[in-house]
Amino acid sequence: TAPGSPRLLVATPAGDNHAVGAALVAASATLEGWAVTYLGVNVPAADVVRAATAIDARAVAISAVSTAEPARLTEELQAVRAGLPAKVLLIAGGAGGAPVATAMAAPGVMACNDLPSLRMTLARETARS
Repeated sequence: TAPGSPRLLVATPAGDNHAVGAALVAASATLEGWAVTYLGVNVPAADVVRAATAIDARAVAISAVSTAEPARLTEELQAVRAGLPAKVLLIAGGAGGAPVATAMAAPGVMACNDLPSLRMTLARETARS
């Protein structure tokens, strides 16, 4: 990526071990010109926040496949959102993440149901600066 590219942190939340969606998010973001840090799977909220702060992320993308425990996923996403600076966008996607993010309806939280909507979100975020 070019110097000064916006930084995106990508992970799956604690309890989610499905890497494919997160890897696709990372690849798509790279195609949009973002510098991506991929943390991998099963990452607790506190670690996501710590890493996002360390790399000065402009956005954090959480890919969640599991729909079995929406309350737990909501807690994880709320903890990430609460730990991030207000200027950092939290993007949640996947079969589990997008519905939870939509239900949260919180400022600074965006649901992306598919890769084209993710790419549009990243393009808008890039243009915002």
